[in-house]
Amino acid sequence: GASVGVVVRRQTRLEALKGALELTGQTFEDWGAPTHVPKVVLLLKRFVREALTANDDPTTQLSALEAMCRSQLEESDVAGLDEMSAACEDLRTLVTRGMSVEEAVATCRQAPSTDAPVAPGLHLLTGHLGKGQEFDWVIVLGLEDGHIPDFRASNRSALEEELRVLHVMVSRVRYGLVLTRAATTNTRIGPRQAEDSRWLERLETVATVRV
Repeated sequence: GASVGVVVRRQTRLEALKGALELTGQTFEDWGAPTHVPKVVLLLKRFVREALTANDDPTTQLSALEAMCRSQLEESDVAGLDEMSAACEDLRTLVTRGMSVEEAVATCRQAPSTDAPVAPGLHLLTGHLGKGQEFDWVIVLGLEDGHIPDFRASNRSALEEELRVLHVMVSRVRYGLVLTRAATTNTRIGPRQAEDSRWLERLETVATVRV
């Protein structure tokens, strides 16, 4: 009867987890990608054609699209800005895999509301989804350097944002929190030995059990 939230930093890690669960026949509730947040989807689809005229380079087009969408959000709308950043991050992954920006945006769809109470069972989500929701147990995957914090967080401001997202991830729990890290991670050039997240040691100081 418990609710268990499994939280990851990036959608790519979530997709790998979903694939593994589907192979075992495990049922779960998928909270969806940030590209499915209604407000985000509406803005992306509203400005995609204008962004395509910015340049022939998909990377430049996507940057223009993100800037146009973010300009429509209030600075005080931290959640909306976070969701837009996460959505564009996922779109970049799709573009890297060969999609055009227009094709990537076309994959976006509006997810149902996440305001309803959390039901018992297994729930999969990223750090940007379901803000304000709590679970009986929370499992945070990927306390490796390069994943948490993200390898693209190269300055103080970006690292502060990554730490804030981690705080959101670990603060969803009612009763018990489980943190994990991988010994090796897959990269474009093959497996590599993973290093601990710079924040894992800080979290371990308050851990009741270590494995």
